[in-house]
Parts: sequence; C-alpha cells; structure tokens
Amino acid sequence: MIDQIIKDNSKDFKTMVHSLSEHKKAIDELRKVGRPKGFHLGFDCLRDYYSILPGKTTYIYGPPYSGKSYMWFEWLINLSEFENLKHGIFSDEMGKPHEVFWDLVQMVAGVNVNYKFHDGSKITISDSDYEKACEFVREYFYIISPQDQELAVDEFFYMPDVIYTKFKAEIDTLTGDPFNEFAVNQVEIRHRDIWVGDQLTKIRKKSDALNIHTCIINHASAQQKVTKKIKDTKQEFEFYPVVTPRELYGGQEWFRKGLGMISIWRPPKGFPDEDGIPALENEIWVIIQKAKPRGVGKLGTIKLYLDHAKHRYYEESAYGKRYAHKIQDDRMAPEREVSASSGNGLPYNGLQSDGELPF
Repeated sequence: MIDQIIKDNSKDFKTMVHSLSEHKKAIDELRKVGRPKGFHLGFDCLRDYYSILPGKTTYIYGPPYSGKSYMWFEWLINLSEFENLKHGIFSDEMGKPHEVFWDLVQMVAGVNVNYKFHDGSKITISDSDYEKACEFVREYFYIISPQDQELAVDEFFYMPDVIYTKFKAEIDTLTGDPFNEFAVNQVEIRHRDIWVGDQLTKIRKKSDALNIHTCIINHASAQQKVTKKIKDTKQEFEFYPVVTPRELYGGQEWFRKGLGMISIWRPPKGFPDEDGIPALENEIWVIIQKAKPRGVGKLGTIKLYLDHAKHRYYEESAYGKRYAHKIQDDRMAPEREVSASSGNGLPYNGLQSDGELPF
C-alpha cells in the first residue's frame, strides 16, 4: 500500500529518510575539524555571543527607535568589508532604493550629514570619500523594492536568482525589513497566527536550501511604556521594555522556529545595569535570546555604542573606543550547549554574571 501512496504523490518521500552511512564523510569531517562557526560581526564583545552561519536565520526585534535596522546594516557592512559577503535588502520601510543606498553610503564613509555639532555646523563628505563609499556599496549591496507591487515570502526567495540574472552577482544574505511588509492574502489574514508559523518554516527551509543567511527584522505586536523604580537610588525611569520573542505577533512560533533571536534595546540614559553602571545616552544592548545551531553563539547581552556623527557603532575596550575590525578567524565552534537555561543575568561584554536587574 505504501508503494502506491508514494507512487501517487508528487513528493519524493525516499529523500526524507537517511542512514548514517549516507552522511559518514560529513560526520568524519565534523569529528576532525569540529562544528563550523559563522562569520564574525566585527566586534570582540560579540565574538563568542553571535556569528552568521550560511543557510541559517537571524530574527531581530525591539521597541520603536531602538536602531534595529541600522544595527543590522552595521553588521552587513562589516561582513562585506572583512568577509566579502554580498547582500540583498528588502527594506521599503527605510525608504526608496536611493534613500537606502544613501544611508549605506554615509555609514560606509563614516559620515552622518544630518548630525550637528554644538556650534551648529554639519559634517560634510568629500568627493573622493563619497565615490569610494559608493563603489563599496555598489559592489556589495542590492536593494529589493517592489514599489507599487506586493512581495510574498515565496517571492522574496526568488530574489537571489533575480539578482544573479540581472547583475551576475551571487548574494550571501537576504534581509526582510520589517516582516509585516510581506504580502498576506485574505484567506491567510483570517488565520494569521497559523500563517506566521508557515512563513517561518518557509524562511528556514529556503535559507537552508539556498545556503543564504536570512535576517528578518520585526516589531513588537503591542507594547506600552513602563515605569521602573530603582531600589537603591529611588530613581524612576519611563521606557519601552526589552522585547521578548513572545511579544512578536505569533510570538510562540517565532520562539520555536527561530534560530538566532536578537532583541535590540536602548536603555534610558542613566538606567543602571546589574552592576549599577548607568547607561550612556548612546548605549545599545544586544540581547541574544536564542542561538542555534549549537556553536554559532550563546545567550547573553553585550553593549555597543552609537557614534552619532559617524552613524557607526563601537565597543568599549581596555584601550577605549574600538570600531568594527577584522576578527581572527576561528571557525571551529566550541562544543557547548546553548539553551534557555543559561541564566538571566546580564553578561557585560563577555563577562558572565548571575546578578539580577536592579528593579
């Protein structure tokens, strides 16, 4: 009977089951060199906490104005500069193609033309720096913009082939920003929670099949500001709290099916971390809430800082500010378990801590 079912079905069921013998060479390679780690993102503090592995996914989310898109753009630029990776970006929310390109050009050049110094003067970009940045962006970035058309998740994954056909370029990453820009038909709207799970499965499978790293940027489904009083100082702070995966629309599906889950949060100025260190005005917390497959990273929080004049990020080190730089290649990941039981403390840029937040 099963033979007849298989014969009448368009799916190739035999390819769905495997024996160890079919994968022995790959297992031998894992034994020899270890599980592969992803590409580093340009900061020492992120080195052990997160990396970008081809064929996998990263989901980024956070409150309004937390810098989700720009943080990801920072990492994409670093991946291009240090690893020669190319990117396709669907980000209609960030503007028309020329506007997104202009943002990238400014970031590559380290210039924010909208920034004003205390005396009211603005930053300018020289002709040579402008052309050099344009050439960099031209080589590594492609913008996907449906304009007056809609783009479904399935169609999103046609884009690598479209980019190759039109520009003869093979991209390494795809960005969808934000998730709610993808088209939903009327039938799917009535079952939106089920639709979300189906789309996340497609994203994971398509990424794996194409060996492309896919990033989806998302908003919280509904979030209100909260007021917190600090125990020791009695200070009160009003802010949007850290977004957790379950606060996304269909959140349980995101948490189950996501591989890399990163919450971006800008603490209010003066808000203390678990060690009582008050947050700076330009401080951003990168909170790794899920890291799979094993070895690409681990749970925890690191701090980066936005240089408003350059619109680039830096980390604080023993030697002061340090902008993105080439990280020594160590693509063999340590064999460690990454799970939600790794602790709720706030690791400060690589230093593990078991303390509690001060409220």
